[in-house]
Amino acid sequence: MPCGVPCDRLPCNMRCEKLLPCKHQCPSVCGEICPSSKFCVKCKDPKTMSMVVDMVTTSCLGETDVDKNPILVLSCGHALTITTLDDMMEMGIYYKQRIDPVTGATVYVAKRPLTSNGVKQVPCPSCQQPIVSPLRYGRRIRHVQLGMCLKEHLVHQEKAMTTAMDLLDDARMDIEDGRDLFMLKISRTPIYSKFAPPEPASRRLGKYAHEADAFPIMDFFTIVETYSIPPEHHRAWIDHMKPVVSAIKELNNVNKKATKSPTSEMFEAAFSHLCQVKVEEEAWPALGTKGHSSTGFSTDVMDLEGASASMVRECIIECGLPADGHGGSSYIASLVEKINVLLLVLSEASATMESVGPLTGWYWFVEDLRNCCLVYTDLAMEAAANGHYYHRVAYLRVVLLELLCDQVRWLGLRPLPDDQAAREIRFKHVHRFLELFLEEMEELEEGCPLGVKEGCLARSKEIEEKMVTALRIMQGELFLSQPNMIESIQVVCPMLSRISERSQWHQCTKGHY
Repeated sequence: MPCGVPCDRLPCNMRCEKLLPCKHQCPSVCGEICPSSKFCVKCKDPKTMSMVVDMVTTSCLGETDVDKNPILVLSCGHALTITTLDDMMEMGIYYKQRIDPVTGATVYVAKRPLTSNGVKQVPCPSCQQPIVSPLRYGRRIRHVQLGMCLKEHLVHQEKAMTTAMDLLDDARMDIEDGRDLFMLKISRTPIYSKFAPPEPASRRLGKYAHEADAFPIMDFFTIVETYSIPPEHHRAWIDHMKPVVSAIKELNNVNKKATKSPTSEMFEAAFSHLCQVKVEEEAWPALGTKGHSSTGFSTDVMDLEGASASMVRECIIECGLPADGHGGSSYIASLVEKINVLLLVLSEASATMESVGPLTGWYWFVEDLRNCCLVYTDLAMEAAANGHYYHRVAYLRVVLLELLCDQVRWLGLRPLPDDQAAREIRFKHVHRFLELFLEEMEELEEGCPLGVKEGCLARSKEIEEKMVTALRIMQGELFLSQPNMIESIQVVCPMLSRISERSQWHQCTKGHY
């Protein structure tokens, strides 16, 4: 339908009861636009009566009983019986059917879910023009047209994604080439000590959960006021990271267009339509006046969440959409590359922090960047799992393991507190990170696809070893002798067990594992 709502009308097999201009009954089927009088079976236009309308029996219109087998006149001017067209249009895929025991005719009794597979247009057997006009086949025809629009959309998205990737590659090269000069500028500037964290209200990074379009572009560059970073550092940082801005903007465009794909728009239209149907059928409680959404429906309803989830599933089945409602891989690909941008920025900020020391504002900037990476990794992992992009899920789990390991290492960059309460808080944090780490390791080992399993598990083992070292640093068994250098010392406590041996992890009274 033009509004995007899937057609829910069942096809009727009865002959049309309307009269043609010649005053004889229409030979077409109920629900269709009546043809011209030259198709009248009573007036018997010689040219029209000789037209073959049944491709199975090769019967012409003059030999066909239109009461039992009405015809449909196509936009090209050729006519076919509904039994011929029903078979050509594969109506059994789109509707459940049964055989009438009296007449032997096929009767359509219910809709079937639309498939997400590509469907080809069906041409007229006489002239090969696409069959697009009959209302009877609107469900299939719109499905084909949607697939064509989606294909065109994906081609544009792939081109935009290629442009974004080229910009990101150029940005990486520019940042790599300019790193030495950036570090030289940083080393020439006096360092401001920043022991206490910034005010929570000023720390915007990492606060964009479930908002894929709220990517913190400018937050990367407004670090003077929030983190008390020297203005000289700020200017050097902006010059150093400026190449990533174009890549970020292009990825944002790809991501936004992915959420406005033809399938997404149809999904939204179908969902809105179904909301109205549910309300009219009094499937929901009476709507209040609070919490109205942009669609005009109240969100201040006890079972709205459950009802919405049910309708989402129904719309997905009805529209033949992927589980995430977006369609195509550009949405996931753009999310993953946005995470790669974040990781690039985090890597440069971490290197800067290790150069100037952890007792500066860079320490807190790195924390917020990592939180932002965690938010987007969770968001992308959920979207990839919903869309059944399992290779992406495996990659994102490895990224999450890296981030959790870095989080523990980040905690250990500052000396172990002397205050017992502060120590307990620190160990609670690391205990939570470790639990998440072990959960993700288990998920990776059990659910990693075969094509990437070997590489992902090998990388996860490397991260395990990093996590062991990070835990020892965090607990004070290794220490920072210089702001940018970790010295290994002889460890007096027993060697920590491997993380994969989960049953051997224990926490002593002092918080050690």
